[in-house]
Amino acid sequence: MSQSPGMNSGQRGWNGQPIGRLYGWGIEPAIVGRMMREDAWMLGIERSRTRLVRVLRRVANIAHIGRALCVCRGTMRLVNSLVSMCIEERQMPSGRGLVMGTAVAAPGELVYGHLDVMELPNGVPERLPVLIAQGQEDGPTLWLTANIHGAEYAGIPSIHRIMTPALPARLRGTVVALPSLNPSGLRIGSRTASYDPIDPNRTYPMRQQADDDSEESKAPLGVYEQIAATIWGHIKPSADLLLDLHNASIGSVPFTIRDRVLYDGEADRPRADALATKLDDLARVFGLSLVNEANVAEYVRKQLHRSVAGAAVNEAGIPALTLELGMGIGVDWPAVEAAARGIENTLIWAGMVEGEVRAPAAVTVVHCGFPVKRDDTARARVTGLVAPLLQPGDRFSMGDVLATMTDLWGRQLPDGEIRAPADGWLIGWSNNLLKYRGQIVVALAVRDDDSLVAAFPPKR
Repeated sequence: MSQSPGMNSGQRGWNGQPIGRLYGWGIEPAIVGRMMREDAWMLGIERSRTRLVRVLRRVANIAHIGRALCVCRGTMRLVNSLVSMCIEERQMPSGRGLVMGTAVAAPGELVYGHLDVMELPNGVPERLPVLIAQGQEDGPTLWLTANIHGAEYAGIPSIHRIMTPALPARLRGTVVALPSLNPSGLRIGSRTASYDPIDPNRTYPMRQQADDDSEESKAPLGVYEQIAATIWGHIKPSADLLLDLHNASIGSVPFTIRDRVLYDGEADRPRADALATKLDDLARVFGLSLVNEANVAEYVRKQLHRSVAGAAVNEAGIPALTLELGMGIGVDWPAVEAAARGIENTLIWAGMVEGEVRAPAAVTVVHCGFPVKRDDTARARVTGLVAPLLQPGDRFSMGDVLATMTDLWGRQLPDGEIRAPADGWLIGWSNNLLKYRGQIVVALAVRDDDSLVAAFPPKR
C-alpha cells in the first residue's frame, strides 16, 4: 500500500492556489493578469449584448419547461437554438449559469437532469443523465464522466458516492457529473453503442492540420462522433479539471492513466511542460498506481488523444485523468471506494472542499521507483490455454516468465512462454482462458524512459 502525503485545506491546488483555472492556479502572474483582463472585457461587452445574454440565460433556465410545452417542431428548434447560443457564450466563473440539457446549475443545490444527444428510430431521444452540484462560493469546475464503454460499470457507483445532496453545502465551485456517456452500451452490456461499432472513447474532437486535405478529414461525423461533439461542446468551455472513470480486466489492479502532453512548435512547449506538471500533481493526489500512456507514436496511432481525457488534455489544455477501476463486466467494490476517495482528494487539492488528502484503502498501490507506461506486447505465440505464474500487482524484471501456454490436456506447448519485455509490474490478466496466437495475454506496466511531453507527429 502507498502512503500519500497529507495535505490540509490550506495547501490546495497548484502552488497552493485555492481557485480554479480561470483564476490562475499557479500560472505566472502576468498570464493571470491577462486572463483577468480578458474576462473583464468579456463581461464588459456593450450593454445591448449583455442584455441579450441575460435573456438567453433566462431562456436556458426554463429550457426544460419550454421543451416540455413545445408541440411545434419549429418552436422546439427555436428553443434549442437559443439554449445553444447561451451555452456557446463564455461560461461564467465557477460554473455560474451552467446549463446542460434540462440541468441548470443552482448555487447551494444538487440538480438532476438529462441531455438529449440523438433521436432513436422509435422517436425516443437517447438521453445522458446529468448531475450538477454547485456551492455558494466561487471555485473551479470539476467534470466526472463514466461508462463510455458500456460494460465498464464501476464509474457509475463511484460518481454516486460523491454526488449526494450533502455535497453543495461544503463545496466551492461546481461538480458536473455524467454517470453514463454510453447508455446504449450499458443497456446491452457492450463496450460500444448498439448504433455505432467504433470505440466511443476514440471519437472526441481532434485538431486538423492546416494542410490536411485528406478524405478522412473531410468525412462526415459518425454516429457516436456526433454525440461526442455535443458532449465536448459542454466540456470545453466549462471544465477546469476532468476525471474519466473506466474498468480494465477481471482481477486487475486499479490504476491511473496519465496522458502524453503534445505541443505544436517550440513556442508551445512551455505551456505543455506546465500542463504535464499539473497532470503529475493531480495523478499523485488521486492516489492510485500511476501508469503513463503508450509512447507518442503509439498514442497518436491508436488515437488515444481522441479519448475523453486525451482530448481534454491535448485539445483544450484541461488537466484530466483516466481512472481504471479494477475489473470490467462486474463491479470491483473496493475499487469504487478507492475512486470515491480519489475524487475527494481531487476536490481537496483543488480547493473545492475542506479536508485532508488520504491514500485510498483496500486496493493495491504499486511503486516501482521508476516511471512506467502501458504495454500490450505480451501476446500468445501459440494458440492454447494461459497458465499464469504471477498475480496482478507483482513486479518483474525483463525476461522473466510471466505465464506458459498449455494445450487442452495440460501439456506445456513449445514456444508457449510469455516473457516480460522490460522491468515493471503486472496490471492484470486479459479475460478468457483460451488465447489464439497473437492475442494479448496480459496488461503490463513497463519502464518508461520517454518524455511525457512531445511534439505532435507531423500528420495526426
